[in-house]
Amino acid sequence: MPRYIRVSLFIACLLLILFLIPYLSTSIVLHGDAIVVLDVGSTYRELGADATFFGQNVDVEILSDLHLDEIGKQYVTYRVKNSFGLLKEVRRTIIIVDRIPPVISLMGGETISLTVGEPYVELGYAALDAVDGLLTDDVQIQNHVDTHKIGTYEVIYEVVDQSGNLATKKRTVVIQSEVGSYPDEAETYANQTLEWQPGNPLDVFHVYDHGRDSKVLYLTFDTISSNTDLTSFLDLLQEEDVVATFFLQQSYMKAHPELVRQMSMTHSIGNGGVSGISLSRYANVSSWVSFVMELYDNELLYTDLTGNMMDSIYRNSSYSSRSLYLLDYLGYHTYFWTAEIQKNHSQTKEELLSYLIAHSTDGTIYRIADYQSTTLSALCDFIRMMKGRGYTFSYVREIT
Repeated sequence: MPRYIRVSLFIACLLLILFLIPYLSTSIVLHGDAIVVLDVGSTYRELGADATFFGQNVDVEILSDLHLDEIGKQYVTYRVKNSFGLLKEVRRTIIIVDRIPPVISLMGGETISLTVGEPYVELGYAALDAVDGLLTDDVQIQNHVDTHKIGTYEVIYEVVDQSGNLATKKRTVVIQSEVGSYPDEAETYANQTLEWQPGNPLDVFHVYDHGRDSKVLYLTFDTISSNTDLTSFLDLLQEEDVVATFFLQQSYMKAHPELVRQMSMTHSIGNGGVSGISLSRYANVSSWVSFVMELYDNELLYTDLTGNMMDSIYRNSSYSSRSLYLLDYLGYHTYFWTAEIQKNHSQTKEELLSYLIAHSTDGTIYRIADYQSTTLSALCDFIRMMKGRGYTFSYVREIT
């Protein structure tokens, strides 16, 4: 290799070493993460950086021109110029994103109530996004309100901004029966709370304790706690092809929605009230709305669960002449019973069966308020025995 080439290479290597050593001896360390993700419109807090040259601290120049209202990648540059005049830079990446969904505002209330048959009129809405601005025209509405059927419905509003953020808002629409005014005539009836006993005299307010048809019996079930599993009783009725009437309270329906749907396909579902409290407590002008809602709120839940209307039949062992009058005023028929299996009884299967048979006259309404295995076994034998004697079983709503 010629000498001049060797000299040239030596000089080049020397210059390279003289450049690299100072450059490599310059260190820039960022405080915090090298990649920072911020929501659009938020505030950026500069964390800074440290720099050294041959172990000595040097000043860091920070170059920043951030636009925090613009989506995308931006950078903050940290620059050091050492005593040799050499520059070294490190960048922090700032990613501006839109993670905030639009805001949908509803005109009017988020829950509105209508009476059956009253049309639903959209009250209006608006949608605003911090980046995209007004999006009201892009809102999609799902409306399945059936104003001809009692129930609770939802109108769903949705909109998506350009970043793919979905906003959802719901308006609840309650369709309910019209609550009329409290009838003055109700005050002419006594409101003393009584407990039903078979054989008590009945008023004329469509109140029944037995049917009139020959060779027809009626099975009814009530006082069903929320932790009671009626599956075995429903299975028995299905196996024997027998229909019955269930008076349900709200707590049971909420705890066992699938069983309630199963019941509704074959059996008659009556109203046991929201809480099961005696309606005589609300049988006065000041508590009239509570009286009505004890019934109608139960109807609404049942319709929500099954899509069907609850039969306008009612039962509670406590009553007053006035509460029976008011039930009749609202279109309800009240059904007590002729014979019953009481809750938490201590009878054997044989004793229960004997009792049921002894009361098996035409039109007997049986009240089942106990769900022990002995009750199930006795009821099974009783149903088969009565069918063998030519009896049929029907819904109490057929008694008029």
